[in-house]
Amino acid sequence: MKQKILSLLSNLLFISCLSYFINGLFPQFFLALKGSLSFDVNMILKMLIVPVAAFGFVLMGKLKKKYINTTILSLLFMFYLVLNSLFFYYALQKNIVDLFSDYNAYYFFLILLPLILFLNESLSEKLIVRWFLVLFIPCVVIGFIQFFGQTPFLPTYEPNEYFQVYSWDYYGKVRAFSLFDSGISFGHFIAIVSSIALAFFLYRRKSKWLFLVCLCLLAGYITLTRNAYLEILVTLISTFIIAKAKKNTWLLKVLPFVYGLIGVIISLVAPVISRVYRSDLFGSDSIFMRFDTWERVFKQWTGGSGVNTLFGLGVTQGVNNMIDNSFLAVAFHIGLIGFVLWFFLMNNMWLMILNKCLNDKSVLNVALTSFFATWMLTGLFNTNFMVYIIAFYVFLISKKNIKLEKSEKKRIFKMKRIVW
Repeated sequence: MKQKILSLLSNLLFISCLSYFINGLFPQFFLALKGSLSFDVNMILKMLIVPVAAFGFVLMGKLKKKYINTTILSLLFMFYLVLNSLFFYYALQKNIVDLFSDYNAYYFFLILLPLILFLNESLSEKLIVRWFLVLFIPCVVIGFIQFFGQTPFLPTYEPNEYFQVYSWDYYGKVRAFSLFDSGISFGHFIAIVSSIALAFFLYRRKSKWLFLVCLCLLAGYITLTRNAYLEILVTLISTFIIAKAKKNTWLLKVLPFVYGLIGVIISLVAPVISRVYRSDLFGSDSIFMRFDTWERVFKQWTGGSGVNTLFGLGVTQGVNNMIDNSFLAVAFHIGLIGFVLWFFLMNNMWLMILNKCLNDKSVLNVALTSFFATWMLTGLFNTNFMVYIIAFYVFLISKKNIKLEKSEKKRIFKMKRIVW
């Protein structure tokens, strides 16, 4: 009975995670049925995680020792958020509704992390991989229709403002956004699927998986989103490195830092490249806009009192305040102290899944670990760290049941027969 309840909870959690990954799936479905939305379907599925996490905690009741450090850091971060909210409410006169809204937008998944840790290894890896691959097919087909047909094909705006597709018009060209709210969201999903495909190819040497990698690269291109290009490429590089790694070395531990440094270098040389190679794809307008925004936000954050620098200004990213930098967005919101705690927690999550992946390699473990390795790189150009926490959720609940190096075992068996 306990296992059946655990299986139900983990399946519900996975559905919620999928709704966040493919964040246009359910809104587009209801728009096709009714033409408008009377509620935020993604928010309901997101809030479904709360009772699931609570029941999981009550059901399991015991946490494995390897998750203790992550639990302590996440609880410390939560404690700071409580103190920080009091500062916003009393010192900055912030509205309670706005406080909850901002915390929900940025830290919802981190707040629930201590409870989600109790649901570890509760869902079949094979089931998770199957859903990723099956859902990739309609996503890529719709993406091709949008790009090659130069038509959005699907609604880009919901009348009641419960759903919207962002930045789908790129210099007069249609970015493929498929069943997502943007090209970069589509890119996150492509990066994970491409890593799954490459991991299968590296372990099983079947050409169909290499074909799927190529299809993912093409799907990534039609998003016309440079951050997605970086994410997919670096995820594939990480997949090769992690799949071949025999033990956990310092170089693997600092992979996100290396990629983050590469991102800084790219941001500096991109304007130079745009002058030499003139193309919409290499246009420097967006990077200069980001530079201006980052400078303005940084001055706002550090230019006032030291108290605001330490505890933040309580301002989050919005349509009229696009920060597009995870690090600056967190620091601007909850201050230097909150940023340090958040950064240590994110890095701890990275080290935890890296260590678990190398100790117990599987296709999905390698794929999600490789995807998580890009969090600092993509975080330089987007406020998107939440998607990595969702990937961490999926990593936690997955239970290894896909055999690796199947083709290698077959070859060894054939060799034994020949020798005999």
